[in-house]
Formats: sequence, C-alpha cells, structure tokens
Amino acid sequence: MTKFKVSKCQSVRSFTLIELLIVVSMVAMIGLAVYTTFASGLKVWKRVQAEPFEEKMVIAFDKFSHDLHNAFTFTGIKFAGRKDSLTFAAVVVSRGFDFMPIGKVSYVFDPAANSLLRSQADMAEIFVDHSPNDTVIIDNIVTAEFAYLRLDAATNNYIWVDDWALPALPLAVRLQVEYEHEPENLIFTKTVDIPVGA
Repeated sequence: MTKFKVSKCQSVRSFTLIELLIVVSMVAMIGLAVYTTFASGLKVWKRVQAEPFEEKMVIAFDKFSHDLHNAFTFTGIKFAGRKDSLTFAAVVVSRGFDFMPIGKVSYVFDPAANSLLRSQADMAEIFVDHSPNDTVIIDNIVTAEFAYLRLDAATNNYIWVDDWALPALPLAVRLQVEYEHEPENLIFTKTVDIPVGA
C-alpha cells in the first residue's frame, strides 16, 4: 500500500477576486471625482481669464450714458451727430484740474480698426489746439451706429434721425453696436436720454 505524506500547508495570505474588484472600483470612483473637480476648475479658470465681450459692452455703455447725462449746450462746442460719430460738450474728468471742467467728448466708429473710439479734451486743451488721444472703448465690432430722437412739430410724433444739426440737444441718443460672433452676429443697443434735451 502506498502511503502519502501529508505536509503541513503554510497559510498564504492573498486577495480574493472580490476584494480586488472592490479596490479597483474604489480607485476608479476616486479618480473620476478628482478628474471632474479639476476639469470644472479648469473651465472656471478659462472663463475668468477670458474677458467676456458682454462685460466690455456694459462698461462702454455705462461710460456712454455717463457722458450723455453730463451733456449740455455750450457756445464754443456744438452738438454734432452723424450716423457714425458724435461730438458734444460735457463735464469731463481732467487731470489738470481739481474740479470737473467743461470739455468736448467725441465718439467715432473706426471701420478700419473695427472699433468705437472715445476722445475727450477739456477747455484748456481745446484752446491750445491739443489733439486728444483716442481711446478704444469697444473693439472687434462690425458696425456702430448713432441715432437721435426728436419731436417732429408738424406731426407731434417722436422720430429717430441719423444726423443731428439742430442747435438744441436731442431728447435721446441711441447707440447700436453689432459684434462679430459665430454662428451669427450679436446686436447690442443702448438708448440714453439727455436730461437737458429739447
């Protein structure tokens, strides 16, 4: 008869298949959570770094409104409004004075640069024939158009006109800006009433 020798088995510790599956699934869930957190953080960082066009538009419209609310008739500076430009007398902020002096403010659409430019000069700069520096208010635009509101005495109706040559100020000024954007252009409009308008 053959005798088999039975040896003592050493107890070897190892992972079972279930334990390995649990560990792998936990690592996958933690990795997914970390990836999602970093991906959303990267999207927020990119959004903060890129200045949105709407923000620039709001700031430009606010400056435009502020200038027109400070507009008034002045003998030395005529209110001149065309479809692509606007010039008027207003109270301006100037570095050379402790107070806000009278000045000339101009807005001009530059089609070559696709931008709306703003310039201002106080009375001292106007009399020494100092050419003001143009500041880009809005860039990357297709068009910028001004329109002027007046009361038609014959029909007693309010009408918008593209050019303003009357001695009095208009009741309101409308600025319409078309911004180039894919898939279609965006149009922003701001209408500002002039408190001392005729």
